[in-house]
Amino acid sequence: MPKVANEISPRYTRGRYRARTRLRDGFLAATASFNKERKSSKAKLNTRHIGFTGEFKAIYIIEHLMAAVKDLYAAVPKHAKELNYKFA
Repeated sequence: MPKVANEISPRYTRGRYRARTRLRDGFLAATASFNKERKSSKAKLNTRHIGFTGEFKAIYIIEHLMAAVKDLYAAVPKHAKELNYKFA
């Protein structure tokens, strides 16, 4: 899909938690529970929550996975389908 000239693409910020797994895990759990408690997309974590003014933009928190783990996650559904597993 071609981009419109005045369309602004999303910007990504990458953070790294070295040797502070409890801090990272706590942060990921807190953002997940914050968003689960809110039904409306405007109430979920967005730029206004961190002090930006103007139009709000959603903030997505993603834990980066290594390539080997990504491959494993991709292989599991394929393997389950081959073995006719049913998930409830």
